[in-house]
Amino acid sequence: YHASCHCQLVRYTVTLSPPLEDMESWVVECNCSICARNGYLNVYVQNECIEFEGIGLESELIEKYRFGKQRVQHYFCSRCGSSLMAESIEVGFYEGVKALNVSISSRSFSSYSPIPLFFVHSKVSSLVGGSSFGLWG
Repeated sequence: YHASCHCQLVRYTVTLSPPLEDMESWVVECNCSICARNGYLNVYVQNECIEFEGIGLESELIEKYRFGKQRVQHYFCSRCGSSLMAESIEVGFYEGVKALNVSISSRSFSSYSPIPLFFVHSKVSSLVGGSSFGLWG
């Protein structure tokens, strides 16, 4: 899958088995304030499954944000403000994966095709208590 921010400054390719059936990747509905306000589902993928084109997350053109317990770093495009993904910065906490922020239709991906609701409901892990359990903030 090819994905990008709105302005195309940040572009990356994600290697996943279509349609998200790889046991190394999973979809989670987090209820932290960022995910809830933006309606994101988080697609967790192994770090080695993401390849950046041009600039990567270490670039000064990528804005970084942490809140709450400072366990997770969120990444945004500095030009258009698109939320890109998040990753744990705490040892032993969701190591080796990134949480790609996608809407229910996954329109961040250029090879977009809508995910049927029945598929999402069958594949979405139980609601992660990002706000109630302090997992993300």
